[in-house]
Amino acid sequence: MISAIMSADPPPISTLQSMSPPALDHVVHSCLAKEPDARWQTAHDVLVELKWLAEASSQGGIAHPVAFKWKARERISWALVVVLSIALAALAAVLFSQHSAESHAVRFQFPLPDKMKMDSFDFPVISPDGQRVLLPGVAADGSRHLWLRSLDSLAAQLLPGTEEAYLPFWSPDGRSIAFFTTTKLKRIDAAGGPAQTICNLTWPNLGGTWNRDGVILFSGTSGSGIFRVSAAGSEPEPVIQLDKSHQATDQSFPQFFPDGRRFLYLSERGGKHDLYMGSLDAKKDARLLIPGGTATSYVPPGFLIYGSQETLLTQRFDSEKLRLTGDAVPFAEHVGRMTIEPALLASVSQNGVLVYLGGLSPIQLAWHNREGTRQAAIGEPGIYEELDLSPDERRLAVKRYNTAKEIDEIWILEISTGIVSRLTSQSSDDAHWSPDSQEIVFSSDEKGKSGVYRKAVGGNDQTLVFHADQDADKDAYAQQWLPDGTVLVEAPTLYRVSLTGERKPVTLLKTDSYTGFPQVSADGRWVAYFTRESGQNEVYVAAFPSFKEKRQVSSGGGCQPHWRKDGKELFYLSLDGKIMSVAVKGDTSIETSAPKALFRTSMRVDTSNSQYAVSRDGSRFLFGESIDEGSSSVTVVLNWAAGLKQ
Repeated sequence: MISAIMSADPPPISTLQSMSPPALDHVVHSCLAKEPDARWQTAHDVLVELKWLAEASSQGGIAHPVAFKWKARERISWALVVVLSIALAALAAVLFSQHSAESHAVRFQFPLPDKMKMDSFDFPVISPDGQRVLLPGVAADGSRHLWLRSLDSLAAQLLPGTEEAYLPFWSPDGRSIAFFTTTKLKRIDAAGGPAQTICNLTWPNLGGTWNRDGVILFSGTSGSGIFRVSAAGSEPEPVIQLDKSHQATDQSFPQFFPDGRRFLYLSERGGKHDLYMGSLDAKKDARLLIPGGTATSYVPPGFLIYGSQETLLTQRFDSEKLRLTGDAVPFAEHVGRMTIEPALLASVSQNGVLVYLGGLSPIQLAWHNREGTRQAAIGEPGIYEELDLSPDERRLAVKRYNTAKEIDEIWILEISTGIVSRLTSQSSDDAHWSPDSQEIVFSSDEKGKSGVYRKAVGGNDQTLVFHADQDADKDAYAQQWLPDGTVLVEAPTLYRVSLTGERKPVTLLKTDSYTGFPQVSADGRWVAYFTRESGQNEVYVAAFPSFKEKRQVSSGGGCQPHWRKDGKELFYLSLDGKIMSVAVKGDTSIETSAPKALFRTSMRVDTSNSQYAVSRDGSRFLFGESIDEGSSSVTVVLNWAAGLKQ
């Protein structure tokens, strides 16, 4: 470009002398008035115009002055400086803008829809063309839906027909959306219309992907592997079987490569996840890519994206040799992660747009009375999940994330001092106290087997109570340690397991619909739980252990039930964050009152988590207050790979 200017024949000085001030002003302003990307051409045009003026002058088109004064010479010199400066500035602007497009990313945020909340497994999903974002979550009435927002719009729109939707994913052309419900895999047009069932499923499912040939891959229920199905509808067929020789227990989050044949997926073993590459053409020859990986994606022209703790990393991937090259480079920090799965709350389009939710916000644990008035803070702010208060109300069992080991652990918090100490050093969660407040039962994937263990607080040894080989569903979750010395275990069949003798599990409840958080009253007569069988989470009470005489006690959605010690009151959390109370009467039969709201909390309700605890007499409530909003908005990064292409 510079050589083009230098090669242009300069106009004779006589032409510049003859130009009137308005003529010079026209030249300067016509250049300045244009956009930066056009200034280079404008500057060149200025020189051409000056040459034309000189030629026109020799033909009498412009009057030639008889005398040339110093003042005129000074103005012409200034005009030359301006023109040359504009030319150079325009060139710099063009070069800078080209360089900027490659080396600078653009970040901005937009809020979630009004009164909409996301569960711990929800995250924004960007369309393949990077123009629209899917937002799965829970409305104010507790119902789950998908919202769709264009990046050039000021608001998101709820998509009718997406009730119960979770973990959505796009068709490769961006025209359709697939999503899971508790019983089905469905699809819907992004432009609207009725949802269509692709196939029937058993909840839960962990991720899906769609290729250009109309093939959908999805993760089956725990322990069942990766399946394929036609996007037009068909019966699921297995694609990747669990590798028993490597003690694999689960496979999840498949993601197609652009060729539509190869795909990424996670394989779980011993509580750890490894990133593999599989193929539709070879069901057994999977290739290990990253030990200890997380859910990931491949983005052209050759980036593999995955997470470490709360950081997104990218690494070059040679699609011909099928191997990673170079070093992993971090490009986004403080990204939220799922609380129960190895996945960050982020997605990337095929053309360089990244969307994600922020990481978990620290909370301050505090007691509140029945009116919601804050009474006393406990300990230091931190990330605390799955709260379980000891029967003597002196200690609190919590789950905390170990960033160094990338696992969840059980910690014990002393209520009087706020001091926390680690109870487990392996991947573990779902902690529940013994009736005497001396031991804990918890879930763990130790040694590659999902099971339930017991351990004394302050002790070193732990004992296996239940292991997943006793149930075909493979995953086991501790639910409650009952006064009679038995433990409730969900896998997802609900069992009662004795801690003495043969410890043979007794089946209590087997259902196709999800049943969560079973809590037996102190007298052992009634059990409260929540289920999605009505289409949204609602709290029920039934006779224990028969689960007969079932009745719904919540209205408008509810979860996380807790009994008062005397069994005369039941509390639960509404889906919009209110502590609710239900009066309970009856011995041989049960009577319940209409639910009454005690107060509204600031909690972002997470139906997969135990977010609050209740004192024995029901006079105080312990829960966490958010220090900041955390994931109340979505972060968008345009040109996320800027600076990585050199």
